Amino acid sequence: NLSTGVQNLGDDKNFEPLDAKDIQQIVELENQLRGTDAWNNKKFEDELKLNNRSWWVCKQDENIIAYAGAMQSDNKMELLKIGVSNKHQKQGIAKQIISYVANDMRDLGAQELILEVRKNNTVAQKFYQNIGSKQIATREKYYSDSEDAIIFGGPLPILSKDVGGMNLKKVNEIV
Repeated sequence: NLSTGVQNLGDDKNFEPLDAKDIQQIVELENQLRGTDAWNNKKFEDELKLNNRSWWVCKQDENIIAYAGAMQSDNKMELLKIGVSNKHQKQGIAKQIISYVANDMRDLGAQELILEVRKNNTVAQKFYQNIGSKQIATREKYYSDSEDAIIFGGPLPILSKDVGGMNLKKVNEIV
């Protein structure tokens, strides 16, 4: 829906821009997924006030099952957070939600993606590789428990369908 930004997949899941009323649900999911690295309500509230940010949520029956946010800096989209409830992982939700954020970041001038991921989070590393990112550096003792961060960089992800429902193909898929 172009007036609200809500993107309905037709399977009871909706993707929509983050609204302040959703922050408490995100914080609860964030605490489940991130533990000591979780952001609090104030951090998310502060993020919504910044013009170079994009935050999206995925809802199922009004319950948030995923969220993602990024900031635009120079020509880069820096992925700040992405989380999918344990029950809903491996269903393609992360790829879709990061693509909605990336679309907004393109509008702000971003041309490439950059992000940090825990060294021991091999599942997330594989996901980022699958969307075209590559390991470019390491930040030692980056996380609150002193675990290293692996920095990934790559192209901005795109949706396979745009808001008009047209089938899109990546440039390298066109024959």
